[in-house]
Amino acid sequence: MRAFAVRSFGDQPELLELPIPAADGGYGVRVRIAGVNPVDHKLVRRLTAESAFPFVLGVDFAGGP
Repeated sequence: MRAFAVRSFGDQPELLELPIPAADGGYGVRVRIAGVNPVDHKLVRRLTAESAFPFVLGVDFAGGP
């Protein structure tokens, strides 16, 4: 999947090709459009070296079948 994400601590967000995550007990949604907003910016500023990476941005999205 393509995602706008931070690869590791200290890196700038960039468009990355990442593996599709497992839906273990959840649901998978095919995202057609994603947006980056001020919440994403604030979340990136709060990342630490112990945060889970890659950190994917885009809390606003639209999907479909």
